[in-house]
Amino acid sequence: MAFQNPHLELGKYVEKIKIFTEQEDSKIYQDIQDALGAAQAIVFLGFGFEEQNMRFFQGHSLGYDKSVFATVMGLSDVNKKHVEDELGDLFSPNARRVYTFDGKSKALIEEFYRPLTKAVGSL
Repeated sequence: MAFQNPHLELGKYVEKIKIFTEQEDSKIYQDIQDALGAAQAIVFLGFGFEEQNMRFFQGHSLGYDKSVFATVMGLSDVNKKHVEDELGDLFSPNARRVYTFDGKSKALIEEFYRPLTKAVGSL
């Protein structure tokens, strides 16, 4: 249902919105870390890979040898390589199963349908 009075109603919801880096001392943060540790594959869609966001993953036991899929739309080849290396170091240092795609989210899923289903089961 649309807001009847957005100027009155939105304020109470806006304060509840938090990016995951604002959750570091919360149960939500720990739940995210636990889910990442248990996951067989990690999929980044429209993530951006800014340094602040990547710090969220550093220094935690996230498990290893996961398959990682990521959109890297618009990144230069140098930056794309940097993202691939960083994701590999974090999630797949032994197997290096990092798949990047220079396109939109839906196209990544179509492009990597077989490796995705192998990593996570049927889609």
